[in-house]
Formats: sequence, structure tokens, C-alpha cells
Amino acid sequence: MCSLTLASCAPQMPQTRKDPTTDEYFGTMVPDPYRWLEDDLSPETASQSIKMRLWHSSPRAAPTWATTCTSRT
Repeated sequence: MCSLTLASCAPQMPQTRKDPTTDEYFGTMVPDPYRWLEDDLSPETASQSIKMRLWHSSPRAAPTWATTCTSRT
């Protein structure tokens, strides 16, 4: 029986802002909500990058079966 759920033991992924940016390619509108992240000199991009690296380096960011369940019965 599982003693923990994935939601209860996994740290929350940092929220990433989405902008209403779109491009038109050959008459088709293509959304690009994360274009602001392409500015690698922006303090906001640097902050988001640090938050994501910290989240990915967390040992609980991607829990395994062994860390979420005490037994398989």
C-alpha cells in the first residue's frame, strides 16, 4: 500500500509566465508563450533558470516507486 502520493512528496515545479506572443508563418498563427525566456541576458530569465535548476536537482523532483510506496501489496 502506498504511504505517500506523488503529489504529497514531490516539490512543486516553479511556475513559468506565459505571454500572449504569436507569430504568423505562411498565414498560420503560431503561439510562442515562452519567447521571453530566449532573452538570456534578462534578470527574469536568469531567475527562472535558477529556479528550474534547483527544482531539477532536488532528489524528490522525480520520485521513484521506492520513495513513494512502502510495499507493492
